[in-house]
Amino acid sequence: MNSGLRDAHNLAWKLRLVLQGLAGPLLLTTYTQERLPHARQMINFSRFLGSVIMPTEAPIAWLRDTIFGLANTLPAARNILKEGAIKPVARYKRGFFLAGNGPANRALAGRMLPQPELSNLGGPRHRLDDLLGPGFTLLRLNSAEPQPFAEIADQPIWQRLGTRLLAVGGEVRVALAAREDLFVLVRPDRYIYAAFRPEQAARFAHICENHLNGTK
Repeated sequence: MNSGLRDAHNLAWKLRLVLQGLAGPLLLTTYTQERLPHARQMINFSRFLGSVIMPTEAPIAWLRDTIFGLANTLPAARNILKEGAIKPVARYKRGFFLAGNGPANRALAGRMLPQPELSNLGGPRHRLDDLLGPGFTLLRLNSAEPQPFAEIADQPIWQRLGTRLLAVGGEVRVALAAREDLFVLVRPDRYIYAAFRPEQAARFAHICENHLNGTK
């Protein structure tokens, strides 16, 4: 079910951009590039889990119970099982994201955005996902900057895409293991398109616009 929801979310925003003339039709080819490998991984993982949960021989069932019983006594192993951390990582290797372009971008592009909880000056805490909205979001990983979006103020692409601008601090930087002051462009399906430094803002806007139009 989760894979089906990700399929629908991946395709829906791409269709909207193409139908509204905000992107070229080549954007739609990235749906299969992105979703097919991960869907296959999840199907194979589900088959593996089925063989673990429902073995047909008693000795194998005993071995399974013994292994999981021992794992449950170790806090680290118990947390891995509880959080489902053994699932295939949902990271795209091909598709609509910016490859290369420096170590920070190589570490982040194509990843699903984590969901830390954020607070504003000791106020109520909110999950990052609740603050992003339904479209693109441009995060500035520096909430202390007096004018966090000054570098992109004259770039019309963000207005055309209806991009939400959000300055965030330490919680998100820790979750992303980001050590620099960065902009991070998050797609509507919560995957990271790219990360770039403030001085790269103009060049990045040009690259992103070309990418949407079907050129690099």
